[in-house]
Amino acid sequence: MKQTILTFLHFIVVTLLLTACTNDSADITAEETGVKTVELNLGGDFTIEQLTRSTSVETSDDIYVFDYMEGKSVQTIHQQKGDPIFGTPRISLKYGKHHLYFVVANGAEPSITANIIRWQKVGDTFWGAMDVDISAKTGNALDVTLERVVSQLKISSSDIIPGDAQYLKITPSAWYYGLDYTTGKPSALSTSTLTIDNLDKGSYFSMTLYGLATKDEQKIDIALDANTKYSKVASVPIRANTVTLLRGNIFTASSTSGDSYTTPETFGFNIKVNSSWNTGYDMTW
Repeated sequence: MKQTILTFLHFIVVTLLLTACTNDSADITAEETGVKTVELNLGGDFTIEQLTRSTSVETSDDIYVFDYMEGKSVQTIHQQKGDPIFGTPRISLKYGKHHLYFVVANGAEPSITANIIRWQKVGDTFWGAMDVDISAKTGNALDVTLERVVSQLKISSSDIIPGDAQYLKITPSAWYYGLDYTTGKPSALSTSTLTIDNLDKGSYFSMTLYGLATKDEQKIDIALDANTKYSKVASVPIRANTVTLLRGNIFTASSTSGDSYTTPETFGFNIKVNSSWNTGYDMTW
């Protein structure tokens, strides 16, 4: 009987020790492999509502969150306008150090290759990045500051579109359609031509174009080719978060030689303050 009691007590002690070891192991595992779900509060020089209403590109808005750990991509969160919580994405992050990249954009037909997002047509675009160390003590929300990484080019005519106007071709000497989301720098350089063939005859022409840009000013040439006139506006300043306004006679020939299709001309510009975004450029010819 005594032996039976001792054996039973020994069994209980061993069981308790094994349980304690198991619990300790579970605690360590939970700490090492834990996950924290956080809500991202996107902010900066815009709000989501302003973003969706301030662009002329009629397409879905996109929010991307790229999660990297130790230099390797862990996951990508893609949220589109119309999603239930659009504008405040949530992401589950493993415990440890993360480098997060954020892109909020309004562009047509986005595609991602490696770390480049390219759009067929660029819209208003914002970018940000942050380092965060996730643990059980991390809060349930992260505040994210974004900055605008596109320039805005507004082209308008001082003359009315004539009845014989068939098209207008706009060709920048350099225009970026992509963004490197790891640096916030422009990518996918192009010199492609935009052709507008549904001109509203009898009215003034106006169009807004977006292109990825840096904070440093870059000067490009803009060729305007209508079937009634060809013009070249040289040294057009482009800079992120800045509006450049181009105004001039696009369709009316400036030559008095009798030839309605003039040879390329280079025009100067005047710089004025434009408070739409940053201080901008106002060019007339």
